[in-house]
Amino acid sequence: MGLLLLLGVAIASADTEPNDDRSSAEAIVAATYVGSLNVTDRTDMYKVQVAGSDIVGLSFRTLTSGTHYLEVRDCCNRTWSTLESRGGTRSTVNVYVGCEVDMEWWYLVADIGPTGQETPGEYEFSLFYDQQDDGGTESDAPCDFESALMLDAGEHQGEYGFHDTRDVYRVVVRAGWTLGLCLDCTDQAGPMRVQVYTDDDLTSPMKEMEVADMQACEWLLPAGTPLGTNWYVVLEGVSNDTFGGYTLHVNMEETDSGPPKVTNVAPKRFTPGEDLRVKVTIDEDTEIETATLFYRKAGKGAFKQSPLTLEGDVYTARIKKGDLEGAKELEYYIEATDTTGFHGTLGSETDLETMKSAGESPGFGLAMMTIAVMSAGFALRSRRRP
Repeated sequence: MGLLLLLGVAIASADTEPNDDRSSAEAIVAATYVGSLNVTDRTDMYKVQVAGSDIVGLSFRTLTSGTHYLEVRDCCNRTWSTLESRGGTRSTVNVYVGCEVDMEWWYLVADIGPTGQETPGEYEFSLFYDQQDDGGTESDAPCDFESALMLDAGEHQGEYGFHDTRDVYRVVVRAGWTLGLCLDCTDQAGPMRVQVYTDDDLTSPMKEMEVADMQACEWLLPAGTPLGTNWYVVLEGVSNDTFGGYTLHVNMEETDSGPPKVTNVAPKRFTPGEDLRVKVTIDEDTEIETATLFYRKAGKGAFKQSPLTLEGDVYTARIKKGDLEGAKELEYYIEATDTTGFHGTLGSETDLETMKSAGESPGFGLAMMTIAVMSAGFALRSRRRP
């Protein structure tokens, strides 16, 4: 970013002793500083105040013929970078502060080197500040959920680097829509991780994938997704040593318009003494996950269940003739659930559909009547014989 090409910064004296540990570290600002080290004063420590999205630029060189070092440590004493200068050579680095960092102290530690290899003398370093491009401009997205960049369908360009811990985008979705994402990384920017979060849980992603070069994915939003729900697309690096650009392709379209719709049930009447095959037509944009026929003799007892299975282009269920014996009317309702999670019904347990009998069931009474008629006919024929 050209950060360390700035010239003409005034040289400030530093190394105000004691400044050998964190408690006595000398607070400094952007400027050029000169200090000295020896075998009894082996380290000098300085502290700089940083905030999220800062870039801390450093240029360091020893003014001796030996070797000096300058370490960059965060508030938890983790080393982010180490500069080494031999015989007056200059070493530079840009240290990127993650955008999740609040205002805090970071530390610079000048060191004379290992015991037995010390070279007493002076050193010089320059400190600069800049800001990452991570504020939601066209070339990049913010790194927090609160200021996530709104996305519409289409292509979106972004930049990624080890300084830029993540880019966060926001899409407004609704149930039954498919959110399609395709991430195309430049050669330098991969691998990257794509994570999708919802308003309900911003700590654990509901979807996740890693992309080394170019990869696409599609997610059908479940039926429980309220209209206008925010989903967050988070892009972050799998490692901290890559940088470059990426293209995020976003596609949003309605693929499931709503619950399954039962449009026809056949037959309209059942035949006593025979198994009943019920044919049901269900209209659905995606796929039916489960469909069930609930039935009983009119007004009699609990409902029985029969699964509806796809045969050709209709769903069928079978009711055994024993369940219909003596029935003049069948009460039923149908429930169906699709793969999105939408739930559709025809009727309900309190709003029943009905199917009437096509005739009397040959039960015990009818059988006895048949026997009586046959007997009477036989007796009549017997009396007429000479």
